[in-house]
Amino acid sequence: MPLPPTLASQSSDITPLATSEDSPCFGDIFDAGLKVLNASCPFQKASLTLSGVDAYLEGRLGLPSSLPLSKEEVLARIPVKPARPTHPRAPSLPSSVPAGPPMSGKKKGIVASIHGIAHAESWAIDLMWDLLLRFAYDVQAAEPSFWDDFLRIVREEAEHFLSWTRRLEEGYGIRYGTLPVHDALWECAEASKDDVMARFSLINLLQEARGLDTSEITLQRLLRAGDSVSAETLQKNAKEEEGHVAAGIKWFCYVKDKRLLQGSCESNFHRYVKERYRGRIAPPFNVEARRRAGMCEAWYFPLVTPSKEGGKGGGNESR
Repeated sequence: MPLPPTLASQSSDITPLATSEDSPCFGDIFDAGLKVLNASCPFQKASLTLSGVDAYLEGRLGLPSSLPLSKEEVLARIPVKPARPTHPRAPSLPSSVPAGPPMSGKKKGIVASIHGIAHAESWAIDLMWDLLLRFAYDVQAAEPSFWDDFLRIVREEAEHFLSWTRRLEEGYGIRYGTLPVHDALWECAEASKDDVMARFSLINLLQEARGLDTSEITLQRLLRAGDSVSAETLQKNAKEEEGHVAAGIKWFCYVKDKRLLQGSCESNFHRYVKERYRGRIAPPFNVEARRRAGMCEAWYFPLVTPSKEGGKGGGNESR
């Protein structure tokens, strides 16, 4: 059967936005992040992110002149969970919806992979803003270098989301929102909402690093399918994701040193993963990409979980 079309045209919370010449009104970069987290449309999240970060980089938008008086007040301003769209689920689409373009089984698999990547990138926008705002006190986030690192990252996540949704439409006639999705990335965020080192561990050093592993596998699938355009997009984005892992390592070690914690950065990372992560960590690993990000084998080899059969099967991290 052909893949069903998107219901984006029937659901305003996942409809791509037209480009506007009018810049959104932000009080400061903290306010920009709040607007992103409270927007349900992922395309609006991406648009607000690009506008806010660009305004900051161009000097038109500053850091918060002062944070709220307490961490409790900061947390009170941040949504418990970012606003998200109500995604249509492919299995429950009404029969009255006209069929989408016919596709082979292989092409359906490629579409599902690209849609899954786009969904992960949409969550990455929320996760990076939540990190910046939620842990403002923990990392002394008024320090420009912290904001600079993660504002660069969240801008790249927005660009990645838009590049993949554009590829879905231009290459396959499918809009983001068509296929079933999950919130596994937010589950990791929930498990780390009280500790910035836990957040770095589960999101930047675990999930984003796993993205480096799966990108190589996906790249080979795209090339075998003859989709060189998607392969080029993946290679560009994966290179930028290496910088995201590197930033996670940098700031994880920064906070670890500030807290005067005993042990190495690697051993503290292991502790957080063992305490907070329920999934398995297993090969294949993109060792070279991880090394380029500053993550040598000592960071993750001790966490490898043998399969039930005694071997070492594939991991199940979600990104």
